[in-house]
Amino acid sequence: MAKRSVGLYIGTSSVSVMELKGGRRPQLLRYGLARISPEVKGKKEERIAKAILKALDESEIKAKEVITTLPPEDVTVRYFRMARLPKREWDKGVRFEAKKYIPFKLEEITSDFQVAAPRGAKEMGVTFVAAEKSALTQHLSILQKVGLKAKVIEAAPFSLMSVFHLTKEIEKGKTTAIVNINVEGATISILKDKVLYLTRTVTLAKAPEEPGKLVFENLLSELNLSFDYYKKHFPGEKVEKMILCGEGSFEGWDELLGRELNLPVTVGDFRRGIQKADEVPTEVAPKLAVCCGLALRGLVRPPVKVDLFLRKEAVPVAAPLPKEQIRKIISIEVVACGLLLLAIYFGMFTQVAKVRRQLDEVRAARPTIKAKLMVDLLSVKELGKFRDGLTERLEVLQTLIDRRVYCTLKLNELAKGMPEGTWLKRISLEERAMERGRIVERSLTLEGGAYSTDKSKEMEMVNGLLPTLRDDEPFFKGFQTIELSSIKKGKLGEFEVTNFTIKCSVRK
Repeated sequence: MAKRSVGLYIGTSSVSVMELKGGRRPQLLRYGLARISPEVKGKKEERIAKAILKALDESEIKAKEVITTLPPEDVTVRYFRMARLPKREWDKGVRFEAKKYIPFKLEEITSDFQVAAPRGAKEMGVTFVAAEKSALTQHLSILQKVGLKAKVIEAAPFSLMSVFHLTKEIEKGKTTAIVNINVEGATISILKDKVLYLTRTVTLAKAPEEPGKLVFENLLSELNLSFDYYKKHFPGEKVEKMILCGEGSFEGWDELLGRELNLPVTVGDFRRGIQKADEVPTEVAPKLAVCCGLALRGLVRPPVKVDLFLRKEAVPVAAPLPKEQIRKIISIEVVACGLLLLAIYFGMFTQVAKVRRQLDEVRAARPTIKAKLMVDLLSVKELGKFRDGLTERLEVLQTLIDRRVYCTLKLNELAKGMPEGTWLKRISLEERAMERGRIVERSLTLEGGAYSTDKSKEMEMVNGLLPTLRDDEPFFKGFQTIELSSIKKGKLGEFEVTNFTIKCSVRK
């Protein structure tokens, strides 16, 4: 019997489920789509559970194990570069480096990563995927309520990458943006050659008078912001194609976005790569893209294998031995250890006796030296300890002096260089030290925000801050790099602002 796989996607406003059968080309067996009704009383988890049961019932899918994903807002995806490591050191090395880029403690998250390490390169690229354990626990609890178990928990951007690789809508060598739109926001992913470089989940505000127009304008603004960020961090690269999908309503947006952004924009259609999928209506197909990618994970090799459901396999436990057999084994081992110790003792005794005879022969043959060396060995040792103590104190004092000068001068200049409309919310200094307090790497992280009534200028304000800091000689002195680590939209009371993080670093 051909292998079967079921994908389950819990979106913002709906639940979709799909069952595929394996083969040379995957075949659609069943699918279901159910709305998460906001009118039904009860907690959101209960409303989601009812929608899952409805989708399973209407599609007649009986499987109890599914491949699923967490909501996009619960998943953090970060791309960064680091020194190349041997594969056996990836797990510890990548997670240590990822602490600089994710807003959680490692013990609070479940994570996985993808490494791109071209042969001969000194650095490797890492796409790090993380989610809080509390979000994972809540998700698994919902599945348990409806009698389902998760085989794999994937991030939605990777599911979309799988399905659009299958349909050949993602072309080799071309930078592609996949935009997954829902009723409240969108997830923007930028990838090239199976490497996910940028993922942003944004909120698209609505207005009762012209909701569609406002959402479109907000999406266009967020896309421009994402593309600018990508081009800035990857010079010479640009987005060459865009694919739209999702449970939101975006009819005609492909043509509008294509004209505004001057690039080809299409609505993704999973049916191109799946047999017997013609029965799915055209207006429904984009809503099933993530679900289809999840089901494919169980049938074909994905372009990127990322799993947030890191579970430990059970180790089979042997039946306990009888007490008499345990005593017998212990007695045998005790006797064996005793015999081994005796053999070691006699072997060492023989060797020591031989060396002692050789030493006596050397002493008898050497000439007698009558001169007496007047060396106070105790004083030499004490002087050595005193010298080591002075060296340690000198290094500690030098470190403290470096830190004092660094903080005071930099922070004084920072206050002068902030453009109007920008502010800082947090300043943090991080130092990595070796033995005896010697600092080998220092970084100053600035977290702030920007606000303007003209939203298009907020990005210009943030981008303008970087050259201002680089050109400020007292501030830049002692740093090697100043770069924009992250930028995203946020809220400050009733106002929408642009939050940013700037990292200034030096490695000695």
